[in-house]
Amino acid sequence: MLFSRFSYSTKRYKPLLTSIVFCGFLSSCESLPVEPEQVESQVVSQDEVTIQQRQLQLATVKSWQLDGRISLVTDNEAWSGQLYWQQNAASEYFIQFSAPSGQGAMQLVGSDESVELRMANGKSYKAKDADSLLRQETNWELPIGGLWYWIRGLPDPELPIKMTLDQQGLIQELQQNDWHIQYQRYQQYDAYYFPRKIVIQHDDMKVRLIVTQWTVS
Repeated sequence: MLFSRFSYSTKRYKPLLTSIVFCGFLSSCESLPVEPEQVESQVVSQDEVTIQQRQLQLATVKSWQLDGRISLVTDNEAWSGQLYWQQNAASEYFIQFSAPSGQGAMQLVGSDESVELRMANGKSYKAKDADSLLRQETNWELPIGGLWYWIRGLPDPELPIKMTLDQQGLIQELQQNDWHIQYQRYQQYDAYYFPRKIVIQHDDMKVRLIVTQWTVS
């Protein structure tokens, strides 16, 4: 008799017991720790925060000019001269390379549509991007697209970033797209810190840049 009463009670409260068990299971699920991958994906390093702040600061600089010296050295040749870079917008620029005597100037004129290379002999060539144009006509492996960021002390946001910063949050070394960029000195212009001396290397090419003057407008 006792057995039958116990069986009856179990059947009667079975839905309630099931609900209690199910609710307990849900509670335990809610208290499960978040997977490490989810946590890591939300973590932003201090270096990334610093670079983002610097990018926001320099985003206000729409137009700028620089004067300096540049040298390119490979296993087969060496060239050095003056560099002048005028940037009017993100895709509009005028870059001039000239020998110390002022002769033999070579100019790059870029816009949204194309890039034109003007040679000292009066000839000119056009292409969609400056990198391939320089490679084809001068054999220079000079990444103008990346240099647009690097010369201001910024990484190219479209490329993987590997870098080290100094105590001020300025880049000391940067590696992007097989290029190794070393920042050996910075200079202050108003509220901005711009690179003064940069060494860029890729395979057998070494590029040295010394910026003597920045003008921001």
